[in-house]
Amino acid sequence: MPETRATPPLTDDTFDALAAIVHERAGIRLDPEHRASLQARLAARLGVLDLDTFGQYVRFLSTGPYQHDEFQELLTLIDPHESAFFEHQAQLDIFERIVLPELLEARKDSRHVRIWSAACGSGAESYTLAIIVSEALGVRAGDWHVEILGTDVAERRLAHANGALYDKAAIHAIPDHLKSRYFKRTGKGWALSDEILQLVSFEPHNLTDRIGAKRYGTWDAIFCRNTLPRLDEQARDRVLECFHDQLADHGTLFVGPNEIIQPGQPSFIARAERDGAGYRKG
Repeated sequence: MPETRATPPLTDDTFDALAAIVHERAGIRLDPEHRASLQARLAARLGVLDLDTFGQYVRFLSTGPYQHDEFQELLTLIDPHESAFFEHQAQLDIFERIVLPELLEARKDSRHVRIWSAACGSGAESYTLAIIVSEALGVRAGDWHVEILGTDVAERRLAHANGALYDKAAIHAIPDHLKSRYFKRTGKGWALSDEILQLVSFEPHNLTDRIGAKRYGTWDAIFCRNTLPRLDEQARDRVLECFHDQLADHGTLFVGPNEIIQPGQPSFIARAERDGAGYRKG
């Protein structure tokens, strides 16, 4: 039998070096309390790369022709959770019943709606928003120009999003009538319809890159849920300032349902309907 490779220790110095790389390149804070689970996931990666220590792995991330590709692998290990369609349903209900009708009324002359799904992961949120907008427009959809952009720093997840093919776990919360309307069962999973695909595009983007965000223009709504807590305070403030700059007047920012934008940060006004209803640009 082949010899089992022992899991090497992730020392304090090596963890700090790894955390510095992640913070510098993605603005993400590695929480020490998740160190043990990250060590277990990275140990398997060391075996793939035929490395003996985490110190060697840090050097592999820092030098040589494969450091970018390996950093992309690392990002998926840091956050292995794959998002699903129609997550945080209560918040989506508010978007569908309150925010979106207001937006469509405000844009009835231009018939142009723009939504940014930031830190979109494998695209489930972006496509969910496209389904909601498509349902709201109904027979009017052909008369409107809808742009939904999904961005993420993890390019491998964007490749999944562009493939638009999902397993049963990802689509379990989709109502049956929407599933039959917008998905087709294939031998490899559930594929989205062209009607939805044409509304959504994906691009790699680091949320801390405010200059890069300007090239996208302004947005009527921005979704960035369950991402801000992973950033340090300075990076979080930069991202919120970016969102404030890129929101259209009276646009709405949706963060995680349990996330609160504190007073003194960029001027956002909590919508009054209920918790999780989002923040208007002040």
